[in-house]
Amino acid sequence: MLEVRNAGVPVPASALPHLFDPFRRVFTDGHGGLGLGRYIVEQVVKGHGGRIDVVSTEPDGTTFRVTLPRG
Repeated sequence: MLEVRNAGVPVPASALPHLFDPFRRVFTDGHGGLGLGRYIVEQVVKGHGGRIDVVSTEPDGTTFRVTLPRG
């Protein structure tokens, strides 16, 4: 298992169900990006038989957890 945590602005609850959709940009603050990064990561993780979850709250920030099988 691998966790990546960010204490910044949380992901809005309304965006969480679609967070891994291709071309989905959550924050449009002018920093570019096509909205493909999370989608590609999810596809790689799934391709290895794993899963990726995200939890995002105001007090705890955002945590992405990647779980991959051992064998």
